[in-house]
Amino acid sequence: MKYVRRVRVRLGAVVVVAALVSTACWGGAGRTDPPGPTVPTEAPATSTTAVPDVATVPAVIDEAYLNEVLRVLNRVDGDATRLIVANRELVPPAAARLRSIYLGEELNNQLRLWNEQIPDGFDEFLSPPGDRNMRVIEISSAGPACTFFVVETDFSAVVKRPPPPSKDFVALRPKDPGQDVDGYNRTAWAIAFEAVSVDGKDPADPCAG
Repeated sequence: MKYVRRVRVRLGAVVVVAALVSTACWGGAGRTDPPGPTVPTEAPATSTTAVPDVATVPAVIDEAYLNEVLRVLNRVDGDATRLIVANRELVPPAAARLRSIYLGEELNNQLRLWNEQIPDGFDEFLSPPGDRNMRVIEISSAGPACTFFVVETDFSAVVKRPPPPSKDFVALRPKDPGQDVDGYNRTAWAIAFEAVSVDGKDPADPCAG
């Protein structure tokens, strides 16, 4: 199943440049996004437990904080997915959302994966797809410049025949200045690294050293 790893899809070198450069054409006055499903607004929190402030980096980075950061980042990723599935291509507003939450090589990886998905179609996706769910199960290293941790990832809200929840590895780094000009990502972070365990071996901690 093509969607087992990252269920979305991203672009090859030439298309990456075209998608990211053309995003500018959608900004400013008179901008009109392509048609797509209405993204549901988030319901207000009803729990008496305070929701972590994801716009700042706390002195202690714990699981509750990281889970809230991931929830927000995965909502933006889900918005990009819904735009792509509705339009059957990586439209500039979707590329802008991906650019707001991914850094460097990981952004290129995500765009490439979407590029591989697009020719195969979108029949496996729910209509509309929801957000992937990530739950932190272990923090390997945590700091204001880089945080690396293990998550359980569930795509059951995204595709019709989801694979079993997988053990994934995520590294967050602070957003780059000017990375999120449209304000899609309200956290202080962006995803610098995503990986799965290969042959039972865990990836090296990208925050180490």
